[in-house]
Amino acid sequence: MTLEKKEIKESLNKKKEKKVIGGVTVKEAEQGATLVKSKIAPETVEVAYIKGRLLGKVALVTGGSIGIGNGIARRFAHEGARVCFTYNTNKDEAKKTVNEIEEFGGEAMCTQCDLRDSERIFKVVEETEASYGSVDILVNNAGIFEPGLVVDLPLEKWRDMFKVHVEGTFLCCKAVLKNMKPGGRIINLVSMSGVAGDPTNSSYSSAKAAVIAFTQALAGEVGYRGITVNAIAPGITNVGMGKLVLTVMPELYKSVPVKRIGEAKDIAAVAAFLASPEASYITGQTIIVDGGWSLIRTGVDAFYKLFGL
Repeated sequence: MTLEKKEIKESLNKKKEKKVIGGVTVKEAEQGATLVKSKIAPETVEVAYIKGRLLGKVALVTGGSIGIGNGIARRFAHEGARVCFTYNTNKDEAKKTVNEIEEFGGEAMCTQCDLRDSERIFKVVEETEASYGSVDILVNNAGIFEPGLVVDLPLEKWRDMFKVHVEGTFLCCKAVLKNMKPGGRIINLVSMSGVAGDPTNSSYSSAKAAVIAFTQALAGEVGYRGITVNAIAPGITNVGMGKLVLTVMPELYKSVPVKRIGEAKDIAAVAAFLASPEASYITGQTIIVDGGWSLIRTGVDAFYKLFGL
């Protein structure tokens, strides 16, 4: 065995160690998955942390200080990527995440960005490239949510929803594509609301539907460069908008085929796969991650309840 191969083998062996993430013990492995017990799942859940799958990659995640974006930023760092994530107002949470990533040996940085500020978006990409190099993986996750009846919805609110979700996604893609190399990955976080519009949620549903169409269009544009573009559509999760729904329907999980509400780590697992070399032949797709909720589409009444209808 050559000295180089011996060093690689020793490095991989060091990576096979137990870690505790958010109270869940995870075994990192070179390949395959490890069985992990989850308190809220009705059965053993299979979670794969493949240390090194994203080694050497540079990832930019918008809205990574909380919720789904936070789960994705942490997951990417665990799999070896150098991660820059943005926050808008949650500076303390962002810095806490950076510290926690560094504690387990990962590499991360955070920077402020409001997606309504087009100039700032390009500055964020410049900062990331200056620190880590060109972006290999872009996750457009940051967003806003404000339900309302169409008859009461101000035009300014409608436009703001599109500015953040649609224009923000467009500008982030535009900014990173200039220097993105073959093998690049763009992952857009959409929603089941964009797949099937939710009542009292027209602006959010419409904006997310627009991002789905944009995902398909961009995938066709950049495929020849070896860059893939996909979207992830979460169902009800216990973060962000999902929490609002769960306040009026706390037992919604009983209607979900897998009998639980989604977590950030469920979405992060799919994002990690789409970001990896294993997903090089998948592009222009919207992956629904909802525990089967869309099969029966129960719980839509929650939106009516929010407005007392």
